[in-house]
Amino acid sequence: MELQRQRIAEHSAAVDASSRAAPAPAGAWTVAEDFLRSQPIRDEESLRAFLSSFLADVLTKVELPVIRWAHAASARNDARELMTLDAALRDAPLPPKLVEASRRVGQMQMRKLQPLKGHRFLGRYGAALDAGETPGHNPVVYGIFLFVFSIPLREGLLNYCYQTIEGFSAAAASSLRLPAPRQRALIDPLLALLPQQVERSFAVEQKDLVAQRSGGDGATER
Repeated sequence: MELQRQRIAEHSAAVDASSRAAPAPAGAWTVAEDFLRSQPIRDEESLRAFLSSFLADVLTKVELPVIRWAHAASARNDARELMTLDAALRDAPLPPKLVEASRRVGQMQMRKLQPLKGHRFLGRYGAALDAGETPGHNPVVYGIFLFVFSIPLREGLLNYCYQTIEGFSAAAASSLRLPAPRQRALIDPLLALLPQQVERSFAVEQKDLVAQRSGGDGATER
């Protein structure tokens, strides 16, 4: 387990090194602090259940696929597709507070990327964001970020998961006064699943997200 966690941490460090000169737009800790206030996390068991559900239902089925599609759209210089993905996330069956926090982080990080030159789609997408024509959700902006800074896609996806799980657990552990060793014991089994969940996310197609949008409440605030 420790070796698996070390390898994941090394992947995250590699991504950080690749992007040292750039503003990394994951923003997981900010999202965690905003979103966790709305979650009834009372103890270790409820935190474990929340993190497991979030990894399986939100990260693997929604956010990681959107990052991948945004990365592909950026490679095609397709600002319109980025806005389509933004709209899909806006309407996805996700907790409203999570969507709101994601949008705030994405907008903040996108404005740091806008001065970069050499990518026409970046200017068009940034202009749409400034005009209020697209929300600028964090997964969409993160996909742009991975492309612009030539970060390998799978490493970027793994880093996004790692930061998110670490961010949520750290924020919750602080409020629960959970000692660091117990927090580590709680999240290590989840971190060991990250490579598998990243690969699983590649099976999700855009029509699946559309089906989730029209198929009911999906992930709700617990």
